[in-house]
Amino acid sequence: MRKNRKKLVRTGISLFFVKKVCYNKTGMVMKEKIKEYMETLVEDGVFPGANYAIYYQGTIVMDSVGNKALFPEREKNNLDTIYDIASLTKVVVTNVLLAHLEEEGKIAFQDSYQKYFPHFRYPNVTLEHLLTHSSGLVPKYDKNNLVSKDEFFEKIEAKNQPGEDVIYSDLNYILLGFLIEKLEGKSLDILAQEKIFTPLGMKDTGYLPTDKMRCAPTEKMEKRGIVRGEVHDEKAYFLKGVSGHAGVFSTIQDLFLFMRGILEGTIPTLSPQSIDRWFQVIATSKTGVSRSHSWMLASTYKDTKSFASPHAILHTGFTGNECIIDRDNEYLFLLLSNRVHPTRENTKLIDRRKEMNETIYDMVREGSYGLY
Repeated sequence: MRKNRKKLVRTGISLFFVKKVCYNKTGMVMKEKIKEYMETLVEDGVFPGANYAIYYQGTIVMDSVGNKALFPEREKNNLDTIYDIASLTKVVVTNVLLAHLEEEGKIAFQDSYQKYFPHFRYPNVTLEHLLTHSSGLVPKYDKNNLVSKDEFFEKIEAKNQPGEDVIYSDLNYILLGFLIEKLEGKSLDILAQEKIFTPLGMKDTGYLPTDKMRCAPTEKMEKRGIVRGEVHDEKAYFLKGVSGHAGVFSTIQDLFLFMRGILEGTIPTLSPQSIDRWFQVIATSKTGVSRSHSWMLASTYKDTKSFASPHAILHTGFTGNECIIDRDNEYLFLLLSNRVHPTRENTKLIDRRKEMNETIYDMVREGSYGLY
């Protein structure tokens, strides 16, 4: 990373090292071109609106496009909109809290999950298998008609041997969430607030948001109506909005602070060594996509491999979110949207993710010469 950075202090905590950036005319043109492109995605119905943040070699672009709500009436989007970050919860909360436990000597990633839950039926499944989605376990419960938490233990099946393949499943992080709560004696929402959000000054981030009108609504569901200020994911909703796989809400400003800390290895509550581990290949699927703890290696994923360096990681969220962190290129792209509003049948973001990622990166790289 580049040197000569000044410390940014927020809520009394020295968070990240930043370079003073000035925009000249060319830089503003680049920012406008990015916004024009994002607005075309809104016009094409990829999402109702979106907030996005970009960091590239000392330059920051952050902006808002479209609407945060379409129904029952249109509401203009802005940078203060709170989004359901869906599976980004895995990397923001569960992965971080487990790293804390490992640093404190309370767990080892090679521990069997059964060590902590003796009734768990798969003794060869380790915490690292769950972290990398290589446990081989698949859910056999009905996510829309869950009855008890025990179903997450009882109604699962081993499709593969642990470590044999990577099968992405929320189940892995639901189980890890249960583990964290058992070891810490507190619920994930309290732990996340105490150990992550408050220390980092993430004032608008958390489970169970109270200001629902600031939240971007998600899907219109038969039983729940238009979901707003409540977690979209059915399993997290069953778990009263607090889970290891989903449930966190955040703003673009808050989440950018967190993700930039990963880029620069300076999250104050974690050692740089723990953060470095997230950029290391630990498991690889039969399709060739590699994973670290929680994250995908972006250079192995179809939607980012054309430009990502070997030290780039990626995660997405079902409701319309994405984060790319590329250390070698000093690049970060963060997208928050509600593409499932009003229906999850809208898959345009999934269909155009590769185009979006490549277009944004090309615009940033080609326009960077105009920034100093």
